[in-house]
Amino acid sequence: MSSTSSDVTTQVAPKPGWRRFILLWVAAVVAVGCLSTLIRIEVLNRQAGYVLPRHEYFNGDPESGLTKWRYRITNEVFWRKMEEIPEDRPLTAQEQADYLEHRTKGQANNDLHDAVRTWGLLQYPLTVLLGVLAGVGMARHQGRLRRWHGLLLLLAGGCLWRATYLGYFTSLGW
Repeated sequence: MSSTSSDVTTQVAPKPGWRRFILLWVAAVVAVGCLSTLIRIEVLNRQAGYVLPRHEYFNGDPESGLTKWRYRITNEVFWRKMEEIPEDRPLTAQEQADYLEHRTKGQANNDLHDAVRTWGLLQYPLTVLLGVLAGVGMARHQGRLRRWHGLLLLLAGGCLWRATYLGYFTSLGW
């Protein structure tokens, strides 16, 4: 039996190419989701008058627990009833400014409520996923890739801390 060149197979070591970056790119996409959610909720919280973390208690007593976070009604008819302004009388300039402020803060509160109820609650598992991906990346890689994964791990910890501090889950009254 003679061996020919076609029978000999050579082992070629895989080149360290784009595949070693897959974990980093997946973690980076998750990080963008976490960071954009965090920024969006921070901006809405500022516009709503810093309602998070929630400090509205039943009867003003911290021992009785938080009130349920509800949508604000932002229409003029409700506002007039709340302020005891007759519906047939036109609003003064000061009343118009007060109503505009009430409507703007109410809408921001409603937008914040929606963001916390959807993306804010998703922030918890996303940050854990990001932490796991970054931890695996730190264990697998050396050098620059390890530092990038370490940065993403810090980002995951910061996003999870902020979500817990602002109480996305507990603020909804569940």
